[in-house]
Formats: sequence, structure tokens, C-alpha cells
Amino acid sequence: MVGDGLNDAKAFDVAALSVTPANNLAGLLSRADVYVTGDNLRCIGQALQSVHHTTRVQQQIFLGALMYNVIAIGLSFVGWMTPLWAAILMPISSISLVSFTLFAQRSMLEEK
Repeated sequence: MVGDGLNDAKAFDVAALSVTPANNLAGLLSRADVYVTGDNLRCIGQALQSVHHTTRVQQQIFLGALMYNVIAIGLSFVGWMTPLWAAILMPISSISLVSFTLFAQRSMLEEK
């Protein structure tokens, strides 16, 4: 439920998620799950876009980590993964996934 007036209070009570702008209606603020700064509800669309972008990035990171693990385990089973290679590749994998996350976050912020 998205609302910006006291007439929305009953709907806020039964809604699974309620959003309101942070204004002087303190009674509605206390019932809302989420409040946005500003005096209108336009930023909700931007928040939803951010959620979709973050979900895509999380899926890509999970896929990257899964691919690394499948390849590393496969190489280990055939005997080609030595402890030295594992010690080298594991931090590289972690650093690359964190770097990808930061790059994706930066690109999202630049789009706005």
C-alpha cells in the first residue's frame, strides 16, 4: 500500500507493506513500514528500479561464484588443482566478485 494521507491509515494496518512520504502526518509514519523523504511518491518508481538492478547484480554474482566453484571442484577431482593454485585462485575470485559488485553499483548510481 502506498499512501500519503490519514485516510490511508486503515489500509496501512492490513497491508503487507506500506510506504508513505515523510511529512508532518506522524500518525501515518508510525503505521508505515517504509517512508521516503520528500513530499511526493515519485521516488517509489526509482526505488523499484534499484531493487530490480540489485537483484540482477546478485544473480550475476551468484552465477560467477557458482561457475568458479564448479570449475575448481572439477579441477580438484581430476587432480589438477594443487593447494597453491587454490590459495591463489580463491582470493582472485573473491576480489573479482567484489569489484564487479562495486562497478555495478557505481554504474547504477551514474545512470540516475
